Amino acid sequence: MTSRKTGQPILLSVDEFAKNGAADPFEETLEAVASLAVRLDRKDCSVGLVTNGMVVGGGATTVPVRRNPQQLPALLEVLARLHMDSKETLLDVLLGRSGLFPGVSCVHFSFQEAQTTVATEHYLFQRNTPVVFFVSRHSAASEKEALKLRSRLHSLDELVVKKPGDSL
Repeated sequence: MTSRKTGQPILLSVDEFAKNGAADPFEETLEAVASLAVRLDRKDCSVGLVTNGMVVGGGATTVPVRRNPQQLPALLEVLARLHMDSKETLLDVLLGRSGLFPGVSCVHFSFQEAQTTVATEHYLFQRNTPVVFFVSRHSAASEKEALKLRSRLHSLDELVVKKPGDSL
């Protein structure tokens, strides 16, 4: 008898990247999200993506959590076409898609901790959805927001392995 592996939604909030003109950290975050998706896929885990970013040429920015041969290519396609512009917060996206993943843990990526991060974490907490946060940048201004989070907060540097000579 085989055990069924759970799905892993990856959340990506782009608005703070756009507000801060953080193109390089945005690209690094996209790489980290893509790497995580590939790794989860290789471990036979279902994976999905929810983002508030807009994609070049229009189209869906949500890839439902599933396990099939087209899943990883669909997710990577969204990431390849994604840019930092957004029409709404990630929380608004989640509110508009109720029933996405109650009770399933998820990973959240953003530029830095912000009020929207706290609001998203509160929403997921109410839905019994554990979340781990990765941010590209910790800032003194965002430390107050970080203190409001009940969930674990990590720097993207903890997830990304740099080659010698690479710079941030």
